[in-house]
Amino acid sequence: MQAATFLLGVLAALVGAAGYFQKVRKDRADAVRSREISARAAWEKYLLLAFANPKLSRACYATDDEFEAYEWFVSLMLYAAEEVLCYVSLDEAWNKAIGDQIGFHKDYLKGPGRKYLGGYSVELQTIFVQKGVLRRPKPVAEAVAIQERPRLSRLISVITRRSRDSRRPEPPVRRGS
Repeated sequence: MQAATFLLGVLAALVGAAGYFQKVRKDRADAVRSREISARAAWEKYLLLAFANPKLSRACYATDDEFEAYEWFVSLMLYAAEEVLCYVSLDEAWNKAIGDQIGFHKDYLKGPGRKYLGGYSVELQTIFVQKGVLRRPKPVAEAVAIQERPRLSRLISVITRRSRDSRRPEPPVRRGS
């Protein structure tokens, strides 16, 4: 009788341990899925902005105002890239997607935008190096002070205003009755 009780206790412990490990595995899989969903949501915001502003996504600007909007657009792209890398930094597909976008804006990032590059994560700076924007990651000491960085709210308002103005239909012409 004691042997049967002992075996039932061992069996109950094994079933409990198996259940616990299955829950841990499921929680880890859920965390991975959640990070992937968050990365996709962050990148989708950038892609929607790029779709709504094709001139900015192609680095086309003719006036000072358009150049300012372009700078904000690139800042938002880099902000979205940082957010994605926060969730899935070791994923090669994401690194390639981010690298492709950085490549489209390489001229700006190697020129006027270069002064802001030190304020980004080592992961993003590594992509800058891979795309030829930087020779090596900048040390943390050279990071741009928060006050010098473009404000996200300003970025969104400038870009949104421009895209809203460009989509505004012409008022109908009224004819005399």
